[in-house]
Amino acid sequence: MIELDVNRLITQLEQYAENKVGCSVTLPLLSDADKAEALKLGRSADLTGDILRDMARLGMIGEENQQAHRLPGDDQPQDG
Repeated sequence: MIELDVNRLITQLEQYAENKVGCSVTLPLLSDADKAEALKLGRSADLTGDILRDMARLGMIGEENQQAHRLPGDDQPQDG
């Protein structure tokens, strides 16, 4: 739902910029390096573990069961 709203907002901003400035603005959504990194992460055999490690790096520690409670593709039973 949020992604759809963000996409609509981006479209409206692009139309506004085109009308206001009189030129079209086209930016790549992802750099080639970011796209390669995203594809690598998405194909990871331990995607859930990778996500949990990223969450820990962001300071979300001690909540492993809650963080992974319903991550897509996580079929492993949770403790607790």
